[in-house]
Formats: sequence, C-alpha cells, structure tokens
Amino acid sequence: MVDMLAIGSGAVNAYRQALSTTSNNIANTNTPGYTRRSLSLSESFPVQEGVFSFGTGANAESVARAYDEFIERSLRDATSDLNVNEPVIEYANRIVDLIATESASLANAMDDFSMRQSSSVPTRGQRHYAATF
Repeated sequence: MVDMLAIGSGAVNAYRQALSTTSNNIANTNTPGYTRRSLSLSESFPVQEGVFSFGTGANAESVARAYDEFIERSLRDATSDLNVNEPVIEYANRIVDLIATESASLANAMDDFSMRQSSSVPTRGQRHYAATF
C-alpha cells in the first residue's frame, strides 16, 4: 500500500525548497547582478499495486537561473573583443594625446607650413629671383 507519511514528507520537502528559493529571490531583488532562480518540481515514480497505480508525491528537481543566454554570450564576446583590442586603443590614445597638445599640435604645424609657403610665393607684378650659387 502507499505510504501516506512518505508522500506528505516529500511534499513538505519540495515546498520547503520552493519557499527557500522564493525567499532568496525576494531578498536579492535589488542586488546588482543577481538573476532570479526558479525551482523545477517533478512527480515521483508511481507504485504499481496489481492493476492500480498509486502516486508517491513530488520531488524538487533542480534550481535554475532565469537569464537570457543570447545576452550573456554577447556580453562575454564583447568583453573578449575589448580585451584583445585594449593595446591598440591605448596606442591610439597616446597618438591623439601627442597630436592634440597645444605646443605640438598638427593643426599648428599645418598653419605654420601654409604661412611659410604663402610668404615665399611672389605677388602679382613682383618678380622673385632665386639666388644661385
């Protein structure tokens, strides 16, 4: 015959685990990085008594995190790409810092070059002779 105490004990254990999982979810609602957990319950194997089959209760199967696998994989790939390209980014930042300083600016160098070129070009009506040695 079916053991009623064993069925009741299995049910109490399964729901104790469910209550523990729910209270853990409530306690960590505002915790950064926490993902909600859910409990899977399954039925125990039934007992065959002649032509009749009697259930034997439920079991707590597993606790699983509720998360999006696609987002998790995308985050992992993006972090890996950032770590690979970190030296290139650092080198580019050093070049930008070098070019963007006030004393050694590329814009200042281009302005100086254009000013020198424009001062050596003769104006209309004047002749510019170069001395040859």
